[in-house]
Amino acid sequence: MMKLKPATLLNINSNDFLDNSMSLFENEGSVYNYHSKSDFLKSFEILQRQIQEKKNEIFKDERKEITRMIKEFDYKQYAKRYYIDCDTVLAALIGAKKANQELIRNGMIKNLRI
Repeated sequence: MMKLKPATLLNINSNDFLDNSMSLFENEGSVYNYHSKSDFLKSFEILQRQIQEKKNEIFKDERKEITRMIKEFDYKQYAKRYYIDCDTVLAALIGAKKANQELIRNGMIKNLRI
């Protein structure tokens, strides 16, 4: 079991305990000092919003790319030329479940719910 050292041995002033500032550390170095909990929460919310915006952009870009692939497959008639279905190609690229959802969304196959 580890022994705790008194604050005087750790070179910590008693004023440090009264300070309400918060620090964010990375690899033993301070990245940002927050003066209050509300500053930290505000910064956290801004970062969360930015992350969500980036996730939405990535989702929209993926949807556009999948739609482009489906249209190209249909327009250039790859099914007749290479004797393969669009759902097989999309399933190999993005997964079977997502491929079926996208094909239904784009009107290439009917929704067969029982």
